[in-house]
Amino acid sequence: MKSAALHRPLVILEDRYGGMYSRGRFLAISRGDQLEFGTMRAAACLSAGPSGSDGEAALFWDNPPDWIAAGETPDEAMANLLMKSPPVGRDGRPLTGVCPFGHGAAAAPAAVAPKS
Repeated sequence: MKSAALHRPLVILEDRYGGMYSRGRFLAISRGDQLEFGTMRAAACLSAGPSGSDGEAALFWDNPPDWIAAGETPDEAMANLLMKSPPVGRDGRPLTGVCPFGHGAAAAPAAVAPKS
């Protein structure tokens, strides 16, 4: 299990929908001050994604990013977050893929052709 220190600031929120889409009453957000497409993760989660409209929340939780997890208690949400292992690129930085807030695709690293 990863250290919680790697996720600071760790933000715990009560799920707006009470777990209807997330399957947990509380949400744990890793590094809540990190920018995701121009908005801090924690702030974005208060108004969009998991806290957006019913459709937006359902879409968000169909394929949630690795920096958020849900649980029935704050401790369970944090434990679920710590169990996640985000995919990383060759440079060791997490790959973000598609924006979880519906802003289109994120820039993905270019494929590297094998050396002949």
